[in-house]
Amino acid sequence: MKRLVAAILIALAGPAYAENTAHDAKELVPADMKFEDNPAFPKGAQTVVVYGDPSKPGMFILRLKMPRITSCHRTFIPFSNL
Repeated sequence: MKRLVAAILIALAGPAYAENTAHDAKELVPADMKFEDNPAFPKGAQTVVVYGDPSKPGMFILRLKMPRITSCHRTFIPFSNL
C-alpha cells in the first residue's frame, strides 16, 4: 500500500517540476550562426549567442571560435553566482 501511495505521489509531482522548454527552443545549424569579434576574448576569437542575453541577468550560452594557438585560462565560478 505504501508503494502505491508513493508511486501516485511521484506521478502527480513530476509535471510540477517539469521545465517549459518550448519558449525559446530552436534548432541551429552552422549556416544560422553569425560569429562576431568579441573584445572580451583574445584577438581573433569570435562568439555567437546561442541562448539568452549576456547583457541581462540570467543564463546564456555562447559558442566560441578561437585561433588554433590561443590558450584560455581556467576560470572558477562559485555556485553561489549561478
